[in-house]
Amino acid sequence: GDWRMRLQLFLEDWQSSPGAFVFTLTVTLAIIAQVILMMVATNSFGADRLNECAIWVLSWVLTGFFTIELVLRTVSKRSCKEMCFSAYWWIDLVSVLPDYVALVLATAAGYELDRCAMADDDSDDDDVIETLRAFLRVFRV
Repeated sequence: GDWRMRLQLFLEDWQSSPGAFVFTLTVTLAIIAQVILMMVATNSFGADRLNECAIWVLSWVLTGFFTIELVLRTVSKRSCKEMCFSAYWWIDLVSVLPDYVALVLATAAGYELDRCAMADDDSDDDDVIETLRAFLRVFRV
């Protein structure tokens, strides 16, 4: 029981320890990186298409990081009720869910998921999934 309270304090109060401060800073930087990555992926800077493979890999690394944060927040709660009333938990859930929904939809539709494997392919079918993923990812911000 006590470890859950310490974990919750670590995750939700940046002043509780130096480690909590570093964790909060890392999460903040990851959110900023996600926003910049989304802007680059949607060509918001007006540049030519950048390396889609790098964007794809970085996006999934960030999704993995946010998923770990969600799992930590989930195990830090003592009950489902406590979890449901946690604003941070809902923010984390909404931040990762779109990527996994897009992954499931792309898999079900038979699309190639690995942007690195299809770097030379300019298929419009793949753009449909990327557009859906970018649209759903707005919820992370």
